[in-house]
Amino acid sequence: MKSFAMHKHPLFVFAAFAWVFAATTIAGPATAETKLTEIDFPRMSSGREQLELAHEYPFMADEGFHSFIESPQRRAAFEKTIEYFPDDKTTVLLATIEIARLDKYIRRSERAIERLPPLIAAVGNDVSPEVLAEAEIMHADLLESLGRKAEAGELLTRVALDACFSDDTRVSASLSAIQYFSLEKRLHLFDEMVKLNTKYQTDIYCSIVYWCFRNNDDNAVRTRIETLLNTQPDKAHAILAKVVEDSGRWNNGDWQARFSAMIEELIPSPSTELANALAWRKVSFVVRDKLQMLLAENPDAELRKLARPDPSMKTLYAYKLAIEKAKQRRDAALCVRLHLQNLAVFPIQRDYRDFSWRLRSALHDLDWKDRQGDTRAEDSLFLQILDLCELFPRGNYIYIEGQAWRADYLARRGKHAEAVKLYEKLFASTEIPQDEMRSVYACFGKFHENNGDYPAALLAYKQIESEAKDDYQAADALLRAVFINLQKGHYNEALRIVKILEICDGGDLFHAQGRFTIPEFVELACSGEAEKFWKTGAQWWPQWLAFERKFSPAKQPPPYAPDDIVMSVSQSYLFMRTINSLAPDAPEFWNCLRKLASCARWLPSACANFLKAGDKVMEDIPAARAEMQSLMDKVRAGTPPENSAQKPSKRK
Repeated sequence: MKSFAMHKHPLFVFAAFAWVFAATTIAGPATAETKLTEIDFPRMSSGREQLELAHEYPFMADEGFHSFIESPQRRAAFEKTIEYFPDDKTTVLLATIEIARLDKYIRRSERAIERLPPLIAAVGNDVSPEVLAEAEIMHADLLESLGRKAEAGELLTRVALDACFSDDTRVSASLSAIQYFSLEKRLHLFDEMVKLNTKYQTDIYCSIVYWCFRNNDDNAVRTRIETLLNTQPDKAHAILAKVVEDSGRWNNGDWQARFSAMIEELIPSPSTELANALAWRKVSFVVRDKLQMLLAENPDAELRKLARPDPSMKTLYAYKLAIEKAKQRRDAALCVRLHLQNLAVFPIQRDYRDFSWRLRSALHDLDWKDRQGDTRAEDSLFLQILDLCELFPRGNYIYIEGQAWRADYLARRGKHAEAVKLYEKLFASTEIPQDEMRSVYACFGKFHENNGDYPAALLAYKQIESEAKDDYQAADALLRAVFINLQKGHYNEALRIVKILEICDGGDLFHAQGRFTIPEFVELACSGEAEKFWKTGAQWWPQWLAFERKFSPAKQPPPYAPDDIVMSVSQSYLFMRTINSLAPDAPEFWNCLRKLASCARWLPSACANFLKAGDKVMEDIPAARAEMQSLMDKVRAGTPPENSAQKPSKRK
């Protein structure tokens, strides 16, 4: 049976999706230790599905991540899972592991350690080795949190050296164990681990280098690099490239520089991947310096201010919070200025990849601002920063996305042919790895969407259908194709693409924007009710459009843009929250309502939220009560009585 670590998001959608929405948005998280009888936690058809539901509970708690995992409701969900399946030893052990994880987080490890080890002893012979290993590793975490580090190290070493466990599990245990040992013992354990057939080779070498540098033993680093080059010549460059990219974990810029210099000395002719990784780091420093100069020497006085620190903003986290608040107010110009200032003020001391992510976020909001028609002083700066993106290696996502943003910029100014030529250059490039080419197709599809050419967008997305199983960006692109086909009334084609998405692995969806939406579409398709539900949505849609024209303050609502058509489950939830917080004369109230209505045609969970929004509309706009009630009756009548969000999965 599959192990359900907290960071996993399995493909199988939690079967009571709409119920979870109601439980967490209406009742809210409990304020005291929740008794089992106080949560209406639906029973699923198997322990596996019950664990999946428990992992998502409480869904999207308003208080954020910390409250999410501290919530007594979350603990109660795992306790209820044990109550439902007391004879399923695997389910009981996995649920107990998660309860122990929660206890450790709230500093109640002593409670967890009284419960977990006896259970391991009782059922250890009746569960799979991988589940047993997960339990032992959790046991070691509890020991460490209680200050019993020697015992924790001994237990983890036992798992690491036990051949009955998978190679990946053994490496995972060893990476946790090494913190308790001397450098000599660490290197001995590492040398054993690199012999294993594991996907964690990069993690092993990243840790080796970290501990060697921490002990000022550069010779040990050099020796391991040379051994890797001699023993795995076909994989060495790829492994070292990943270590270079992950070196931000070390939190030490000097170590990063020393490691890169060592690789350049030992490998005079690196592979394209390794050369790109080394260049990425160097280019980041160059780009940051040039960006700071662009601001400091800008003819616009307001932009020059951004090259200097703001005394009230002393950390990157302070900027992050300020940017989030600006986004909530839909203030693109302020977002851009905050991004530019934090890029200019904070030097790259540790993780150059973090600088790249912040640069990407700045470009995203510059594009957002430009799409709003705001072309003030930052307009020329936008093009100058796009020029800086071209300094990055051709296979780097910053280079690729920079070209995509430039294409959108040109298309908005009527230079469509020039924009298409940029993509043609990307497709013709021999420097872009195949696994990055899927990003090019995804960007190309979105480019055509933004220009209203949906057939061309679908053709671009079709090129990466085979990639969706292994890449979350490709999966997101195919999700967009599903929505476009639904908008066009091509239900069979939409179902065909959903079938492709069904085989996506849950772990690969973790970073996907559609990580909740894709599973709901799959469940709806498997229920056999999808086409009927979608056709009903198409039938009531004209009535909604008439309602919007009559009651919206705009009177002439704008056409539905691509992002009004392509939606996600989490967005529908956020739209509902926004609607509840605003008066009906606020433009954002109607902006969210129209997007929620659009999504309600295709997804049962969004349909449920649209019905809740309808109640709000009838309460706040008495003149619209009769017509909204008529619309809601049609929407409600088209919702399957046992839709995919309310019953267990039919897939095995």
